[in-house]
Amino acid sequence: MRVVDRCRHHFRVFFSSIIRRGQALLDRAYGVPALAGLAALVLLPGLARHGILDGNESLYVESAREMLVSGTLVIPTLDDLPYLEKPPLFVWLLALSASLFGTGEMPMRAVSALVALLFILASCRWAVLLGTGRERCSVPGYLLVTSVGFIIMARVAMPDMLFTVLFSGAALNLLAAIVHDRRDLSRGAAALLGLATLTKGFLAPVLLGAIVTGYALWQPDQRRRIVRLLADPVAVSMCLSPIILWLLAAEWQLPGTVRRFVVDEHVLRFLGTREPRDYYSGPLYYYIPRLFLFFFPWSAFLPLGWLAARHRPQPNRIAIRRYLWLCVGVPFAFFSLSRAKANYYIVICLPAMAFLAADYLPSLLRDHSRGRLILSILLPALTLVSLVIVWWWLLTTGQTPHLFEREDGNRLLTILLPITVLVILAVAIAHAGRGRSAVVLLGGLTILVLVQADQFWTRAEAVVSSRSLAEFVRRNYPDASVLLYQDYEACGALPIYLGRSVPIVDSQSMDLWYGHKLFPHHPNFIATDKVAQAGADTLLVVARNREESFSRSGLAAISEAVATIGKVTLYRLRTAPLADPAH
Repeated sequence: MRVVDRCRHHFRVFFSSIIRRGQALLDRAYGVPALAGLAALVLLPGLARHGILDGNESLYVESAREMLVSGTLVIPTLDDLPYLEKPPLFVWLLALSASLFGTGEMPMRAVSALVALLFILASCRWAVLLGTGRERCSVPGYLLVTSVGFIIMARVAMPDMLFTVLFSGAALNLLAAIVHDRRDLSRGAAALLGLATLTKGFLAPVLLGAIVTGYALWQPDQRRRIVRLLADPVAVSMCLSPIILWLLAAEWQLPGTVRRFVVDEHVLRFLGTREPRDYYSGPLYYYIPRLFLFFFPWSAFLPLGWLAARHRPQPNRIAIRRYLWLCVGVPFAFFSLSRAKANYYIVICLPAMAFLAADYLPSLLRDHSRGRLILSILLPALTLVSLVIVWWWLLTTGQTPHLFEREDGNRLLTILLPITVLVILAVAIAHAGRGRSAVVLLGGLTILVLVQADQFWTRAEAVVSSRSLAEFVRRNYPDASVLLYQDYEACGALPIYLGRSVPIVDSQSMDLWYGHKLFPHHPNFIATDKVAQAGADTLLVVARNREESFSRSGLAAISEAVATIGKVTLYRLRTAPLADPAH
């Protein structure tokens, strides 16, 4: 027994020594320079690895390309038609990047990535202003830059990351202004909010107005200070003048813009009655699992940290935490009540969640909360492992279709081993009393998940992006005219890679609905019976779900399939006249 006890003692000494050295290393790694390096390493490499996504990502990139070609800065266009779903700030930034570096994947996605990187660095300053302390000021940024949803949205050319950064920056700056009673900070918040309105319209002031109203009701002692800061005419002007000036310019160029943008894109979209209905719907709990997945692997740190903090209340943190909870709850409630839903809308909640989790983290790291810390590590990981196992079982039993040909589902299990090892190691370190080291180590779980996501994206490239289709056309038919059949969104990235607008035959496109309504005879809208006049050197791109309609139209009779790439088939017109579809 003495030998066993001696071995056990030596093992504990050795293990504790390793942990102490690792802790010293990780303590230094919490610094701002290390956070900047980590953020750059996570957000910037490999942005050009995958093609521009058809659908949402391609819409904004193509709008930027057309803006450069036409020189029209006020009203964004899509397929050379007005596209008024959102204000133009994000498209302006894409166009600026494209004018310097081209419309490749890297310069387009770098806009979102660099904006996210700047926010991560700025979060350290906000943490200091909000009393987190200089020694822990990088913790919110670390939690954020290792969150799955934040990384994903920072690596795609969509306006949601820009909006999240501007809105969250405005909210945090306003909170700092209230805490320190500083008008310069409130004006900074107004400037950021004004830019946020140029990204997604009046959504930003509506959400922040609800947050501030709730905070004033929850913290009556702060009401006078809030009213004094918000009554500043300079701040009000900085907030509202950008969107008002843009709307006036757009209305002057295209009458009806104000009604389309304010009524259709705000009120009717929220009610779910806007035409066209190119958005998802869902139940009230739609965003609960998405919020869990987007904040992975820190999802359990927020509720369990809140429970741990209740045992040792900190009166000086109560007001700040209430404001941050409103920054999570108000957008969550708004989007849950809205009839128009999208998976990524909820990314706006992540910065406030990161600041809250960082504020609760010291309570979780205390010895009496060690069990809660271990549970915070285990719950998200076990949930992910369970989902992977269930998915694997559904694939192997044939209860769900395979996403790719010749896929047996075993690939899903390959990620389980490193995840399990990492989680066990993090739990062991937390159990040994080195909770901070365990937290830093847990951030690596995101990297494993994203590596698997990258492999999935690589295999799905031909299905989710038209890059390979455009390469085929340029290589084999460099001088051919290209037409899309009915669906623009199915191959939204095709015009980007071809470098020109692509007309659409018998348009059923949701994104071109408004432009079609305004200009039904635009040259980019081609009737079915006019296609035969295009000549033999013409290619038709037909999505898989439009094949039946394509056959009924009679176009299949005068064309021949030349290739199937991903989700579309490429047809080449023959010289024979168009047959009557009725015969």
